[in-house]
Amino acid sequence: MKLNQFKPFLAATLLSFVVSSCNIEPYDGDLTESSTNELQASCEDAIIKTSNEALNYANANPEDLNFPELCIAYKNALENQITVCGDVDGSIQTIINALGDCSTDIGQNGDGHAFMTANLKGKQFNDLKPTGYFFNGVAVSLDNFFVENEKINYLKVQGGTNIFLIDNLTEINLYIPENNWEVGTYDLNIDPRAYDSDSKEIPTPFISLVLTEGQLNYNALEGGKITITEFNLVERVIKGTFEFPFEEVSGNSSGTEIFQCKNGTFDYSLDDEYFD
Repeated sequence: MKLNQFKPFLAATLLSFVVSSCNIEPYDGDLTESSTNELQASCEDAIIKTSNEALNYANANPEDLNFPELCIAYKNALENQITVCGDVDGSIQTIINALGDCSTDIGQNGDGHAFMTANLKGKQFNDLKPTGYFFNGVAVSLDNFFVENEKINYLKVQGGTNIFLIDNLTEINLYIPENNWEVGTYDLNIDPRAYDSDSKEIPTPFISLVLTEGQLNYNALEGGKITITEFNLVERVIKGTFEFPFEEVSGNSSGTEIFQCKNGTFDYSLDDEYFD
């Protein structure tokens, strides 16, 4: 997805969640205009409460002493939202189930971890995490693409700021093909699907960057490197470093100044069910 399309897509996704969650199915009495308005207001209040608790939870670090309390507060808000608004498609209950008992042991193996660091335009990020990590505790995911009718498995390593920062969002996606699931240094290209969905090139690691600063967007460029320093199927961990150039994009034109992503590191649990 192109950067100028990402922000409205994300906003629409969040809006869709809020709207689909705002129903009054738990109410069993006769609905007058007054009672309908009261339920609507109550549901909206519940959604606002959930959003606030979700933001507090997303901004927390699992190592913080109050992390379990923030998780419980978020979980309680979700449960209250179901009581007041309903949960037609079960999406809220799915999040509640993923939160579990709100312990600090995140991940399918009980010792999951996921963090990425990067320095972008002089700003250092030390705890970038996958978009859904605070909701489902899953560090990595597996994607597959077809090259000349051959399915290639790619490991997706994602790190980003929380999804509520729509106008100041940072997200780095590293895609590593199965033939590079070993220690080594590899060229880091840009996402070939953005330019040629039928690419027949030999699979190589590639990157997609979502970086917004108000109305400014940035794209990753060719010329990056990724080094996998550890790929351990016994300990179920992947670690490494990366760097890549990127540029500002305004409308259909690109800027002339080239920036460098520095201090890129990643340390993730291989917790996708593919590695079970």
